[in-house]
Amino acid sequence: MNKKLESIAYHEAGHAAANLYFRIKFKNVSIIPENISAGRVNPVKASQRLKNNIELGSLSPRDERYLKNECITTMAGPVAQAKFEKRKKVLNRGSKSDEYHFFEYTENLKIPQNGSLHYMNYIIEEAKDLFIDKNELFPNLWKFVIFLSKELIRDKELSYLQCKRHYQQIIGDNYYDSFNSLNYNINKPSQEWLNQKKLQNINEAIKLSSVKE
Repeated sequence: MNKKLESIAYHEAGHAAANLYFRIKFKNVSIIPENISAGRVNPVKASQRLKNNIELGSLSPRDERYLKNECITTMAGPVAQAKFEKRKKVLNRGSKSDEYHFFEYTENLKIPQNGSLHYMNYIIEEAKDLFIDKNELFPNLWKFVIFLSKELIRDKELSYLQCKRHYQQIIGDNYYDSFNSLNYNINKPSQEWLNQKKLQNINEAIKLSSVKE
């Protein structure tokens, strides 16, 4: 099998899996080359309400959570590709477009420019958490990424509804139907796991605040 094509398929499957996890709709996912892009997840336009709030600089907690989730889905592609290639370094030349979109989101979130790289490292770790093989909080998304990458290699392009159907078959209808993307309350995580995540978030907040100063 063409390893380069397989890597691209894993990259785009990573994006799609994270979008489905956070219930962010998209038009389709494709590995058909177009201009300088080897593959892409074609997004659905953001709501007018969100656009207005961004322009006014008055993001609600819901808006902030949505934009953070978009940051994670953006980094989920490079993370999935690096995991497939058994690479420690997540970002490479093929992830420049993802980095561009990531910084667009951080600008909307009002992350200071000199703190955006710290925030990117934090988000990359969040994206890695999605693809841990066994986790009390997340479903087995990596299993879904493997499946979806094979479907992409075969069909080259999949619609949102096709991806969602595969997701429900592999992850489960009950999980998908009961998921609330604004708070992770599905499979109650262990207290140890929550404490670790809380400590990570506190450390990240300290880093960002020191950068702002």
